[in-house]
Amino acid sequence: GKATITATATGTGDYCGVATIKKEVTVTCVTVNAPNVTASDICSGSTATLTLNNRQDGVTYKLNSTSGIEIFGSSNDTYTTLALNENTTYKIYASHANACTNNIEGSVTVTVNAKPTITLTQETETICKGESITLASYIKSNTGTVTWYTDQAMTQTAAAKVSPTTNAVYYAKAVNSPCVAATAQLAVTVNDKPAVPTLSADKTSLVSPDKATLTAGNTTNGLTY
Repeated sequence: GKATITATATGTGDYCGVATIKKEVTVTCVTVNAPNVTASDICSGSTATLTLNNRQDGVTYKLNSTSGIEIFGSSNDTYTTLALNENTTYKIYASHANACTNNIEGSVTVTVNAKPTITLTQETETICKGESITLASYIKSNTGTVTWYTDQAMTQTAAAKVSPTTNAVYYAKAVNSPCVAATAQLAVTVNDKPAVPTLSADKTSLVSPDKATLTAGNTTNGLTY
């Protein structure tokens, strides 16, 4: 903007009268922009990095109050917070020695995600060949999104319902980005179905007190009939 400066001299003694001079000068101030600060999502218990995206020369940036600690020094556009366990909003105040308006406010919210967890009702299961199981039914509790896999590297996803023909292990992974995934596994033992037994009798007709002898056939060792 512009301002007029007036200087007045008043004579005394041998000098009389009043002399006045006026001078119009241009006054320049700095427009301070609201801080544009961003932050990535983090996992509970981690620190967050605040990034300043519109630095201005000569501007100082203070955290959470106009008298707070100064962040984003002259050669650093990032600031690392303390470890956080819940969503947290930071306010940043920008000022300049020759600002038109000082303490211009910006803010950023850090989103804190819960660590993923997964607990199974059991870690082993035994079925007969030809039977199927639903993998989700073995989840007791979880945080995050769960995906089941057929391989330990967790690259091959499993169907929701599986019917293995041989012993198998299924791997569950709970994910809640950007946190490290939680894992669990279910080992399934597959047994052959026993053969259908036969039953024969040495007599098909009896008169009391006669007895008949029953004989089981097509039996499987280790089973009780």
